[in-house]
Amino acid sequence: MKTIHINRNNTNNIGDIKCSPKLYFNFFSNDAQIDILFRDSKNPFNWLDEIKLINSNIIVGGGGLLDRETFKKSIVRLLNNKKIKKKIIWGAGHNSKNLKINEKNILSILNEFNLVGTRDYKFSKKNNFDFVPCVSCMDPVFDDNKTKIINEFGVIEHEHIPLNITSFPKLKNNSTFIDTINFIKQSDKMITNSYHVMYWSILLNKKVVVVPNSSKFFDFIHTPKMINSISDINLKNDFKNINFNALEDCRNQNLMFFKKVKNYLLNE
Repeated sequence: MKTIHINRNNTNNIGDIKCSPKLYFNFFSNDAQIDILFRDSKNPFNWLDEIKLINSNIIVGGGGLLDRETFKKSIVRLLNNKKIKKKIIWGAGHNSKNLKINEKNILSILNEFNLVGTRDYKFSKKNNFDFVPCVSCMDPVFDDNKTKIINEFGVIEHEHIPLNITSFPKLKNNSTFIDTINFIKQSDKMITNSYHVMYWSILLNKKVVVVPNSSKFFDFIHTPKMINSISDINLKNDFKNINFNALEDCRNQNLMFFKKVKNYLLNE
């Protein structure tokens, strides 16, 4: 049975690129991967070869795909396609620019999927969905966390939303994955407005402060310090020690969901 993985992968945003379960789990040999966004603005679904979807299963996610108009048309198009057999969403999360989510609209989408796992902890528990953190935690790069600290503070900013701070070493979130992770490992404290940098910093037990730009930052199971702007940061008091094994927890959630997904796909 063919499975098509659909996420935001035609992009420079390294978090989006790394959030497909296809990168970490062996589903079936004939799996394919496509980008959730259109390539041709005159024909929003020109990217979608309908023939490929006949009798296929789809796994959508991860990334901030929910409560965001950018992705809604694509998701609705997939859900309305009767040629698709089984529809799964894995590790996706809400991403409202207004910081507050439209839960009714999100549920109207998610309830159309056959199997749902979201990266938003309270939302998942409230609506009886599986809580599935971003699958990028499965990358083996997180196994080695003994890199020498060379920066007290490190800054990684969203490629389209700069942070007005120049006093510390800085990267953008369109850097390579290895450069991004090494930068985090080499920093004792992280400042960011990127969801995945926040997430990866937590997985690496870093002290992290976040400048949120959408709702996506507020419902991870381990919530760091949030500030409204860089001018609000207190370099002495805002960075707190993290005393939990987030990496193991997040990997376990993904391993459990993988078993659930594979059993579901194999059960005709």
